[in-house]
Amino acid sequence: MDKDFASLADGCVRNPSDCPQGFSVSLFYRPAYDRDPEEFIGLNASASPIEYILSNGGAVGQPGFSIYRRGAAIGAIVSTGNMTWEVDAAGYIPEEGEWTRLGVTWEPPTFDTVTQFEVILILIFS
Repeated sequence: MDKDFASLADGCVRNPSDCPQGFSVSLFYRPAYDRDPEEFIGLNASASPIEYILSNGGAVGQPGFSIYRRGAAIGAIVSTGNMTWEVDAAGYIPEEGEWTRLGVTWEPPTFDTVTQFEVILILIFS
């Protein structure tokens, strides 16, 4: 990855709150596992350590985004620092050594009524 990714000039990449239209990011991922992927099946993903595939530091309370693998789940986090969204696809394990495209699309929240709150965070596999 380019060492200048998410430079100070890239406000939208550094903090999603600076992306009024939202953002999308995709990458090709070719996993290598340190254990048999069949061992992940049936395990509680939250008990497994997070292995970051791509991250600029996005976490709860920390602006940015992360794409990660945790056990048998591929997931993404988007955070503005004030609000955080997380989505994961449990049970999907890309084949070891095979290229898989991962993508995340995020749109900022909209308030259509006082009681309705909508945000879109999509994790894409192909």
